[in-house]
Amino acid sequence: MNTIPIESEAALLHLLEQDTTFRGQSNAAWKLESRLERNAVDLGVDLHELEISLIDEFINRCIRLELGDIYSPHKLPHRSNTFEWLSLMQHYGHPTRLIDFTDDVWVALHFALSGDNPSMPFSIYGLKMLPGDEVGNKLPKDSNGRVYRVSADGDAPNMNELLGLAINFRHFQSPCGTRRLGAEWSKPKQNYGWDAPAIRNVRIKRQKGRFLYQLLPDGRLEQIDLLTKFTVPAGLRSTARLMLDRLGPKYSAEYLFPAFEEMPLAQRGGAANGSQPFHSDADRTSPAVGSR
Repeated sequence: MNTIPIESEAALLHLLEQDTTFRGQSNAAWKLESRLERNAVDLGVDLHELEISLIDEFINRCIRLELGDIYSPHKLPHRSNTFEWLSLMQHYGHPTRLIDFTDDVWVALHFALSGDNPSMPFSIYGLKMLPGDEVGNKLPKDSNGRVYRVSADGDAPNMNELLGLAINFRHFQSPCGTRRLGAEWSKPKQNYGWDAPAIRNVRIKRQKGRFLYQLLPDGRLEQIDLLTKFTVPAGLRSTARLMLDRLGPKYSAEYLFPAFEEMPLAQRGGAANGSQPFHSDADRTSPAVGSR
């Protein structure tokens, strides 16, 4: 990872004109890591065991409640759709290995400026996305530099099965009956991937979200060659805020986080059968691309 200090308004403007995917963090001292990693450290527990328990508990709860926000009754994701389940967990504020990025640098800037301490330097991460299965950086690659493919899918890359086998949560069902990954995945040549959320609603659309993840979480995301960390001094906060405010309300908290009551029924977090919403107050206010 490259680290580039932003020391002037001109340099900040140049950063905001770049074409990549971004993440804003309100404290430049924070490193890039998932909420799952932070929680495992805070609780002093094994990350893998924590992740399995969280996923299985979440799926059990979804089966009981139904999600009117995204799915019609009895239309929850198949148990082989690992990335979709992780996307749902992230959307509802549960710790996952996914890290929120956005394709809109101004959205990232909004979250970078969301901290409570105006004297704190902030940062914006930029990840260069290279499309293509083998030549790009969208999919993890094994020790031989190959992406995971499943013959049942016509040899198409299968991120869902790869993640499911890597996590090995109880509810996961491999369509091919595969039980474990081969030895070539114990030390992947590329240990990360990125993709758009597997679910869509008003909030995700407005935030133009994208996820970065590690196949085998190891706390070394900042070693990615195509990742850049831009650090911005506290003295440029007011300048950045003025630049953002000039763009109008679509970069305000009210727009990026539509109130639950204002969202169409099909987009709300409540169950389709009228039971209590599968949604928390914290989830309505917590940044999806941001401060921590």
